[in-house]
Amino acid sequence: MARYLLPCPNCNEAFPVATRHAGQTLQCIHCQSTVEIPKLGELRRLPTEGEPEVNRRGRTTRGQSPNRMKGWLFSGGLVIAVLFGAAGFALLNYANSLYHNVADYTNQVEQVSGEVIDAMKPSELWDWWGQVSQVELGEWQENARVGSNIQSAILAKVAYALFAIAGIGLISLLSSFAVGKK
Repeated sequence: MARYLLPCPNCNEAFPVATRHAGQTLQCIHCQSTVEIPKLGELRRLPTEGEPEVNRRGRTTRGQSPNRMKGWLFSGGLVIAVLFGAAGFALLNYANSLYHNVADYTNQVEQVSGEVIDAMKPSELWDWWGQVSQVELGEWQENARVGSNIQSAILAKVAYALFAIAGIGLISLLSSFAVGKK
């Protein structure tokens, strides 16, 4: 038999009422005042004992139910994991595209040294210098690839931080399966 929670008009505290009491008069268990129990149709509109009370907007007033909490944890964790994971992946790919192996360019310059330079004709030397200056390894220039590598390293660290936030989202998503279990 269902027991409904009827609020007392005197003290506003709810007390349980059985369907067999519909249309009768009872005393409030809190303030001992006389309360007229509504007819069965009106009584069935009241919240039942054991279920959370619901306000006008259809939300529970005694905290969130485990299913609602589970939904928030799952969907929030999924959104965080996907968004931050994708951003971290894209940023790491961009950082890797900026990285240059400076040793490759340095080796090209070191291969042409001393005796080889002395043996070159002026026109060959001029052509070779044009190639070297295009890779930005002249003595008066700072290698732009070194700066690019520093930027790449910084962006990679930011990408790893985004992956860490995505991991928190995954933990939230997985914890949604534990909510409500006893």
